[in-house]
Amino acid sequence: MTWKHQLRAAIQKLLGLNLMVHQIGDLKAQLELLQKELEFTRRDLLGADRLIRNTSVVLVSSAGPARESVDHILPKGTIRDNTRWPRLGVWAEEQFGRKVRFLDLGCAGGGLVYDMLSLGHDAIGVEGSDLSAHYTRAEWGTIRERLFVADITKDFDLQDTESEGRVLFDFITAWEVLEHIPEEKIDGLFANIIRHLAVGGIFAASVATYEDSDATTGLRWHQTVQSKGWWLAKIRQIAPEFVEIKDGWKSKDFPRGSGNPNIPWDWDAEENPERGFHLVLRRR
Repeated sequence: MTWKHQLRAAIQKLLGLNLMVHQIGDLKAQLELLQKELEFTRRDLLGADRLIRNTSVVLVSSAGPARESVDHILPKGTIRDNTRWPRLGVWAEEQFGRKVRFLDLGCAGGGLVYDMLSLGHDAIGVEGSDLSAHYTRAEWGTIRERLFVADITKDFDLQDTESEGRVLFDFITAWEVLEHIPEEKIDGLFANIIRHLAVGGIFAASVATYEDSDATTGLRWHQTVQSKGWWLAKIRQIAPEFVEIKDGWKSKDFPRGSGNPNIPWDWDAEENPERGFHLVLRRR
């Protein structure tokens, strides 16, 4: 093969590679465009849904984000989690015999609020860190008017602009939250729960009982690692109006501590009770 033929072959190879690069680039651009179109379609559909689910709830008297929290300083769950579990909305309706007004504390990406809204419940979420809101992460880009940022251990009020009074919820939850609260701030958290929970309402939570810390910094995400007996005694002391509900629920009714298959790191209270438990309490 002469040098001219070699040069021609080399040029053809380069042209072929260049074509492949353009084709790959075009495919990537098409996939990105499709992803954006799907996201816009999802938001458009939800936008239509908002017309029948507009909320009159606003956050007032908040101390702002929990900036001194380890979960904000060294974000983990708050920037990673977007728990989904439609079964929770079904269980709530079974308990009350109707649609409920729902509040999720430590809501992270807002997935449970989205699920509850999809099932026809009136749902609100409050997250301690403003990172998800800042990055418009997860459901903060779809149901933002339903999600609020506030330190849940300090006084805050959710009010109804129509009735001009505090919103009372039938069902308040805190999944993988209680163990993140320093012991000295637990009273403040339950003051907010009592302030917003209607008489006869239910508070439910999953509580981990294992250590969780960062090996490099030594910072601990799990601030209060205690047994179920300890938590019940503490709650009786600060919120005697609560009575434990022992029947009518299973771990699988709940989004965390149930071995949630959508969350690889979720523990299962039935299979591994040493890793945590559930609290289900009713306000008398």
